[in-house]
This record gives sequence, structure tokens and C-alpha cells, in this order.
Amino acid sequence: MAVIAVLVVLVTVVLVQPVKNASARGTTTTTLACQSSKLSNDFQIDQCLEAHMRSMTARMTSSLRRESVFLRYSSHQQDWRVAQRTQATFVAYAREECLSQANPYQPGTIVPILYGECIVQLDRQRLGTINRALASFRHGGESQSNS
Repeated sequence: MAVIAVLVVLVTVVLVQPVKNASARGTTTTTLACQSSKLSNDFQIDQCLEAHMRSMTARMTSSLRRESVFLRYSSHQQDWRVAQRTQATFVAYAREECLSQANPYQPGTIVPILYGECIVQLDRQRLGTINRALASFRHGGESQSNS
């Protein structure tokens, strides 16, 4: 049993990279999006992670809408469809990746937490990629029309 606990801690540390958070007293590092002494059980942590995933999905959708304007296909509607297909591919990848990372711990209660942390981490990376593309497009990136 102690070996399983050590493995869970090691996998959590490896899977979830530290995130810098600003606080009133400077910068702190947390490894979990939902690390708080107020979250006292797995259910509360899972609910917190679900809220983070919903928030990240909304933020990505908003950024994708802005990005689609720069795609320059035959119509704005087609631009949005391309952005949606790309996002659907990412969502499928993230789901499979996170399921595979959490699978060794089946049927443990840690599985939803590991899965949620993985999704939140990949969503953060994806949002960063979309926002960097937006910044590039706004400053004359490759998809700008030459006319």
C-alpha cells in the first residue's frame, strides 16, 4: 500500500508541472490547479477541476473565434469551421492522452483527479498556443493577406 502511495505522489509530481501564482506576499508555486486547504476530499477537488476545465473551454472558444478571423479561407463561416475542427482534434488528443496517463491507477479514486489535472495542463498549453498565434497574426503573421 505504501508503494502505491509513493507512486501516486511521483506520478502527480511528474505529470503536473508547477505553476507560478501571484499572491499578496510574492510568488508561490503550486502543483495543482485546485490545491487548497478548503478542498478536503476527492469530490471537492474533482468539482474544482471540472470548473477549471469549463473555464478553459470557454476561454479557448473565445480565443479561437478571434483567431478564425485571421485564417482567410473563402468565408468567415469556413474560417470558424476550420478552427472548430482543429479544436475537436485537440480535445480528442487531450482526452486520450490524459486517459492513458491515468489508466495505471484504475480503479483508484485518484483517477479523476489525475485526469482533470492533465486536461487542465494541456488546456493551458493549448490556450497559450492560440494566444501566441493571435499575437503573431496581429503583428503581420504568415496568414495575413498580401493585398
